[in-house]
Amino acid sequence: MPISKNKRPKLTPKPNLFQRNEKKIEKPGPSEKNMNPDTTESLLEIIKKIRKENEELKMDLKCLRGNQEQASAAPSRVKEQARKIEEAQTSKLPLLNRLKIISSNVNSLISNARRTNLTELLKELNPDIVLINETKLNPKHKISLKDYNIIRQDRPEANQAGGTAIIIKKHFKFTEIILPNLSDDPLIETTIVKINMKRHEHLFIIAAYAPGNNKTEFQEEFPKIFKHLCSVNFVEYNC
Repeated sequence: MPISKNKRPKLTPKPNLFQRNEKKIEKPGPSEKNMNPDTTESLLEIIKKIRKENEELKMDLKCLRGNQEQASAAPSRVKEQARKIEEAQTSKLPLLNRLKIISSNVNSLISNARRTNLTELLKELNPDIVLINETKLNPKHKISLKDYNIIRQDRPEANQAGGTAIIIKKHFKFTEIILPNLSDDPLIETTIVKINMKRHEHLFIIAAYAPGNNKTEFQEEFPKIFKHLCSVNFVEYNC
């Protein structure tokens, strides 16, 4: 059958073998953008909770640092408070109750080593008055102590036992008291000072020594010292 020139058959286009099979992705609409309200509120609550916990953590760290600083400063602060309390208490006490008096049998102050020990004792304990027995010194021995006066009753010979001394801080005003011999052969050696206290009061300090094998005689003679304290010679010291 002849084909008319005006009527041509429709040609079906051949598929392109190299064309990608792309799927068009549609953007979500306004309704899809909005999340579930319940989910949004839950997230906001979680964020608020995290922020609150962070603030609490910061406060805890701040308190911890403050406590550490207080703990490190506590010992010095406690010592300072204790010192102030002690000063307040002792300042109200009479001078007699505030004196620090110690006694020592040095068994010679001739050697430099013994004198060094005495100096260290004064530095460590910081006493107001020190009573010393058995110095074994004679007048040729010279001793000087920083911040202290030393009053001595020496032995005639350095190799003999005995000898007494009183060491007293320089800010005290005192008087040395020299007693007469209580017997022809005095058993007791003494160094005596009278400290001038406030309100016309006085304090007598006695450093006494006697050999250990004469205990009975010592007990008999020692009370005689107090009977002679009213009739004595004075050597004044104002240091």
